[in-house]
Amino acid sequence: MNERYGSHGSLRAKAGRGGDLEALLLEAAQALENNEDCLLYMVARSTEDKDLILVTEAWTSREAHGASLQDEAVKSLIQRGMPLIEQMSTLSEFVPAGRWPEGKPATAV
Repeated sequence: MNERYGSHGSLRAKAGRGGDLEALLLEAAQALENNEDCLLYMVARSTEDKDLILVTEAWTSREAHGASLQDEAVKSLIQRGMPLIEQMSTLSEFVPAGRWPEGKPATAV
């Protein structure tokens, strides 16, 4: 059995484009809604910096996350988002072990 996979990172949008980047990432979250391997895709905006967008993901495995990046719709969203991004942060990776949103598996690792 593969180990669950998660990541947390932040994206700095170009000045004044935080809302646009947030909307695009929410579009990505919606596109992943029916992906059973995606346990969580959370998008948030910093309360202190309107151009700093935070993304936290949880997946059934690292491989499932990698496979999602090969999806044509996801590739298109990434391509559309790149011009909005000023800087990408260091990505923190982790093994999810907690509670899942409604409708997702809630079993412990």
